[in-house]
Amino acid sequence: MGPGLNFETPEEIRRIELEADGRQADGPQADVPQGETPAPEEATKKKRKPREDIHTSDVWAHFKRGPKGADGFLTATCNYCGMKYKQGNRRSTSCLWHHFNKGCKEVPRSKRLKPDTLQKLLHAGKATTAGANPAVWVFDQARSRKNLGKMVIAHEYPFNCATHHYFKVFVSDLQPLFKMVSRTTIRADCLSIYEEEKVALYQFFSKLDCRFSFTSDLWTSKGRDRGFMALTCHYIDDAWNLRKRLISFTALPSPHTGKHIAQAIHDQLVLWNLDKKAFSLVLDNSSANDSCINVLFATTPIQKDLPISGAMFHQRCACHILNLIVQDGLDVLKKEIANIRETMKYIRHSQARMEKFSLAASQ
Repeated sequence: MGPGLNFETPEEIRRIELEADGRQADGPQADVPQGETPAPEEATKKKRKPREDIHTSDVWAHFKRGPKGADGFLTATCNYCGMKYKQGNRRSTSCLWHHFNKGCKEVPRSKRLKPDTLQKLLHAGKATTAGANPAVWVFDQARSRKNLGKMVIAHEYPFNCATHHYFKVFVSDLQPLFKMVSRTTIRADCLSIYEEEKVALYQFFSKLDCRFSFTSDLWTSKGRDRGFMALTCHYIDDAWNLRKRLISFTALPSPHTGKHIAQAIHDQLVLWNLDKKAFSLVLDNSSANDSCINVLFATTPIQKDLPISGAMFHQRCACHILNLIVQDGLDVLKKEIANIRETMKYIRHSQARMEKFSLAASQ
């Protein structure tokens, strides 16, 4: 080797190669001055914090964490059946999810699916400027049965509507998880809804400080000749809106005397705790209803709680009085009305006469 040659160290040769490739030398040895020993790689790394024992999985809402066993593994106990599991070193929750979704028979069906596998739907309602966020939707058999009962009540469907073939097909396509119920179950659900609404309405009335006016009507059904009585209360809510609620629809056995009517009305007022909040009672203009008011004042303490000693309590129905006036006026035209009805009966008896009459009426 001649004296004119310049031999580089291995570190310098590596730096020259990197510069030739257009790259910068990096690594723990790049910034180390020549002649110094680089620090170990472990010393250059920051020390990691010890891993905290945090359980972020949603499955822990259904399992209870237990203490560590003799082998050092954590235990998990099912909140529904009491089954115990051990967690390994990986802290995996797969076995817990499998038990929750398929193994445990005590878990309600509506809670079996993982939250991340549930169908996400948008809330139905008015659009907002902030936008709609997807919400996790969970099927609930009890809630669906209650909504079915409300539908039957609101639209006056028969109890056996759920047994109709194409209704079953329609519901099955919408939600296969829904278990169809029988007509007896729907009837029981409707009665349960009635009791819930009755309790809610009773509590609502108890919070109102206003007076209540009542209207009552009696009629007899066709065919069975059974008497019924309806009692409706009218009130003004806190927002000054006129409201009304039907609080009673009961069978009223004969005879429909003033005594029986008064007893039926008073029983309902006491049942709803409205006997001390009454203001007026509207009845048809009849002698039986006049007797009803007299019996109420004579046999019950309702009069002492009424404004001005009940002078405005009894009100006669204006519609009923107007109907009596109209019927009295029609008696004058009874003969003419009978002739018109007989004429129309004669015309409708023949198709040819009906066509001639329609042609004449259209001219």
